[in-house]
Amino acid sequence: MPAPDIFVQVTATLMDSNSGQLMANPKTVMVEVPGPGIDMRQERHREQAADASGGQLAEYLATDAALQLLAKLGYPGIGRIDTIALPQRPAWTAARSPDFTYGGMNVWLA
Repeated sequence: MPAPDIFVQVTATLMDSNSGQLMANPKTVMVEVPGPGIDMRQERHREQAADASGGQLAEYLATDAALQLLAKLGYPGIGRIDTIALPQRPAWTAARSPDFTYGGMNVWLA
């Protein structure tokens, strides 16, 4: 049975490049990870992904997409990343086009 598409919320806390301290106002990114991408990751990395759930794999893939968007927007170094796979699609993502696509994933800056 193919994996469903999973939406992942990625929160990146930026780091001040001069002081190394975490900055206020973390950036939140929403990523739609397609089910076929999750299946492909699981198949390619069968041994490493054997114990990982679809949500965990989606979080891993979404982190890379979120970091790519933030780098494209010129944000400085990232100090901390928090992810959570959501149980359903956030309604606001259907109301607007993604800000970025990366590796088949749609990415929105919240």
